[in-house]
Amino acid sequence: ETTFTMPGVAVEVTATYIEEEAPKFTLTVTRGSGSGDYEENEVVDIIAEDAPTDQVFDAWTGDVTGITDVNAATTTITMPASAATIVATYKTDPDLAIADEFNSSFNVYPNPVNNGVLNIQTLGNGSTFVTITNLVGQEVFTAEFSGKSTKVSTSSFNKGLYFVTLKSGNNVSTKRVVIE
Repeated sequence: ETTFTMPGVAVEVTATYIEEEAPKFTLTVTRGSGSGDYEENEVVDIIAEDAPTDQVFDAWTGDVTGITDVNAATTTITMPASAATIVATYKTDPDLAIADEFNSSFNVYPNPVNNGVLNIQTLGNGSTFVTITNLVGQEVFTAEFSGKSTKVSTSSFNKGLYFVTLKSGNNVSTKRVVIE
């Protein structure tokens, strides 16, 4: 507060004001970009890092109040009147989880095949297509079967490494087998 006593003559008084800077608060973004110091209500772009192998972005966690969409890898946050920390989280890619589940749901045996018969077992009862290719990619056997198992005669196959591919619906999986 300033007090001014007026003299007996005319004077000119000029007041100069200095604008105070608005306080800034720290935003910490873990596994993403957007970290920095921001004013309250400032809208900040936040972007999650690329997901690790076999994973996809899941959600933002931490001080998520003010995030436009916690389930989007690229979004914005309206800065609160306090420091905030947010973290990009990831989960197993659901498409890969389905493929892994299908891969573990069928078995080929014996491996190596030394008796001229390859057994194929699945957990499903639906229609399954089986293709066997040699090391250079030539199809040596292809068939469709229903049920949980089938047998393939390998007596006409040359000795070597083969790939057994099963397809059921949208699921495809391949396993290696040796013919002796």
